Amino acid sequence: MTTQDAKNKDQKNSERPQYFASIRLMSRFIKGSRFLFISSIILATASVFFELIPIWIIYHLIFLLISGDFTIDILLKYAVICAGSIILQQVSFGISTNFAHKAAFGVIYRIRLAMARHFSKLPMGYFLQRKSGDFKRLIVDDPERMEIIIAHGVPEGISGIIAWISVSFWLFWVDWRMAIASTIITPIAFAVQVYAMTASANKTMLKYKNSQGDMNASIVEFLTGMEVMKMFNSTGKNFQATADSVKDYTRIVNQWSREFLPKGGAFYALVTTSISIILPTGAWLMATGSLDLLSFIFFVILGAHYSTPLMKLFNQFHGLAEISMGATQINDILDSSGQFDNKCRVEPSSYEVRFENVSFGYSSKKSVLKNISFIAKENEITALVGASGAGKSTVAKLIPRLWDIEQGRILIGDIDIKEMSLSQLMETVSFVFQDTFLFSD
Repeated sequence: MTTQDAKNKDQKNSERPQYFASIRLMSRFIKGSRFLFISSIILATASVFFELIPIWIIYHLIFLLISGDFTIDILLKYAVICAGSIILQQVSFGISTNFAHKAAFGVIYRIRLAMARHFSKLPMGYFLQRKSGDFKRLIVDDPERMEIIIAHGVPEGISGIIAWISVSFWLFWVDWRMAIASTIITPIAFAVQVYAMTASANKTMLKYKNSQGDMNASIVEFLTGMEVMKMFNSTGKNFQATADSVKDYTRIVNQWSREFLPKGGAFYALVTTSISIILPTGAWLMATGSLDLLSFIFFVILGAHYSTPLMKLFNQFHGLAEISMGATQINDILDSSGQFDNKCRVEPSSYEVRFENVSFGYSSKKSVLKNISFIAKENEITALVGASGAGKSTVAKLIPRLWDIEQGRILIGDIDIKEMSLSQLMETVSFVFQDTFLFSD
C-alpha cells in the first residue's frame, strides 16, 4: 500500500469505527509480552471462579439448614473456605492486573516506536496536510487508549465470558425453566447496548475525532506562539480561536452523550431486572409443586447476578468506538509502504527540471494535475502563472518529492528524481514554503 493509498483509506475508514482494528493492532505488537498477557488471562479467569465459590457455599449451607444437617463445625469449615477463596480471588486478580498492565505498556511502547520509525519514511506532504494535534493524538492519545483493551478488556473480557458460560450451564443443570427466566432479559439488554454503542458512534465519531484534533492543534500552537503573540498584542484574537475549538469539542462530546445515554440507560435498567422475572416464575413453579424451595433460593442468589461478568466486560468497552477508530488509523499508517529511497548518489548531467506527462491528486477522487509537461531550464527563472487552485504550489511540492506522483516522470537533468537518494534530493532542491512557522531559539 502506498502512502497515497493509505491516505485515501484513512479518509474512508475515519467515517466509522472498525471494531476489530484494536485487536489487530494488539496482535501486531503483543509478541514481546505474550507470556504476561496469557498469564493475566488465566489468572483473571481463576479469579472469577474463586468469586463464585462463596455463592456455592451459601447455597450449600442453605441446603444443610433445610435438611437439618447444619452444624457450627460445618459453618466454621465453610467460613474458612469462603475466606480463602476471597483471598485467592483478590490475589489472582491483582497479579492478573499487574501482568496485564505490564503487557499493555510494552505493546504501547512498541506501537509508538513503530509509528516514529514509519513517520520517518513518509513524504513531507503527509505532514504538511495535517495539524500538530493530529500527530499528538496518533502518537500519544490513540496508543494510550489501547491500555483499556489490553490491560482490562481482553483479560477481564475473556474471563467474564468463561464465567458467564459456566454460570449458564450451572443454571440450566439445576432447572431449565428457571434458567430461561434468569437469562431471557440478558440478550435483549446487550442487543440494546450494542445498538447504543454503534449507532451513536457511527453518527458522531468523525466529528469527535476532527474536533479533538482541532482542539489539540489549537492549544499547542497557542502555547508555542505565546511569546510572539504578546509581542504583537494579538493574544486575544488567538485565544478566542483556541477557546472556540474547546467549545466545539465540548459541544460534540455533549451531543454524543445525549445520543448514548437514553439507550445506555435502557441497557442498565434491563440488565438489573432479571430478579423481577425470577421471583414470579419461581413462585408459580413452587405453587404447582414442580420446584423445590432450595432451587428457588439458588436462582434468587445466583440468577440475580447472572449478568455481572458481562457487565464488567461492557463497562470496559464504553469507549470501544473511539479506541477502534484510533487503532484503524494507526493500522492504515503502518500498512502504508512509505516513500521509496534509492540510497544511491547519482550525478545529473545538468540542473534543469523537466516534467513529462505528470499526473497527481491528493486523493483518488480528484486529480490536481493531468499530463503536465514543461522544462525549467538551468540558470533561468521559470514562473508558473495561473489562477488560485490551479496547481502551481503542487507542482513545486512534487520536485523535492513532498508528494510522489502517480503517473509520468520528473527529472533533474537526465536523472529521474526517484532514482536520487532523498538526502541528495534535499541537498539539490531549495524550497520556500508558503506557510509561516515560528521557531524559538
